[in-house]
Amino acid sequence: MKEDKFTIDRWDVEPLLQQDKIRERTMAIVCVAGSTYTGGMDDIESIDSLLKERGWDIPIHVDGATGGFVCSFSSRYRKRWNFSLPHVKSINVSNHKFGFVYPGLGAVLFREGDYIPEELIFNISYLGGTPYQDYTLNFSRGSGTLWAQYYNLLRLGMRGYIEIIHRIMETTDRLVNRMVTITDDNGDQVFTPLSACTKVDHGYKLVFPIIVLQVMGKYQAALAQRIQNEIKRIGGWVVPAYQLMSTPAEYLMPERHKLPYHVVRIMVKENFSEDMADIIYETTKQIVNDFYKQDASQRERPKIEIMFRLTC
Repeated sequence: MKEDKFTIDRWDVEPLLQQDKIRERTMAIVCVAGSTYTGGMDDIESIDSLLKERGWDIPIHVDGATGGFVCSFSSRYRKRWNFSLPHVKSINVSNHKFGFVYPGLGAVLFREGDYIPEELIFNISYLGGTPYQDYTLNFSRGSGTLWAQYYNLLRLGMRGYIEIIHRIMETTDRLVNRMVTITDDNGDQVFTPLSACTKVDHGYKLVFPIIVLQVMGKYQAALAQRIQNEIKRIGGWVVPAYQLMSTPAEYLMPERHKLPYHVVRIMVKENFSEDMADIIYETTKQIVNDFYKQDASQRERPKIEIMFRLTC
């Protein structure tokens, strides 16, 4: 087994193409359709074309945990990514994300039955009747989520899923285009979207309902942490703030190329209304304004509030 480290600062598999890391003896390639971490999308079609050009029969697995359902019912991602590409042999999805069922259900789709590992197949004959084959990672488990997914597919159908995903993406665009209008005390933009998106006349159109925003400015680490803490305290919103150690060159100015990214992430789900989006925007704007009203010496310090509760 050989481990390669990329020298290009990217969060997708594009360096595989640019640095010729795919070899004839490569066992498999795992691509991500909708990264929860960055809101990005691997260029699966380009990798498939490369394999076809070189005549290599290397299987591709698509991790569609977040983007599998979204890409299936949305036209925002224009390239091919699924079984329409000959080298894609399997795709997994997390049904509890955008399949709209309870947590705990995931699925793997194989291009053909021959690609299912024999180690996962169980020949069951002890239940009576005709013996049958089953394959699973957990064997026995509850079937409630499976029935819920079956119901949703029948009840909503293709049109229903398209309409719901479309509404989710409209709410996503509304929120991201309001968030980028927030400015600091100098009038500079506080947030820059890192998620896969298209720049249009009226702002940004995201590919996935995953809003990953880089926090800009000198105090990006402190401000990201402040947003995470305060938005939870004020409104009960869970908005993760974390650090991306590598930085894509196309997003950074050369003099800042060595700095890590500090980002906040907002996931828009089917029950996330436009009113909720406006509340998050207004809350975040107030947090940013309060942050920059502080003296510069106070901005790097975490805001700590001590609350006392009297019990009788």
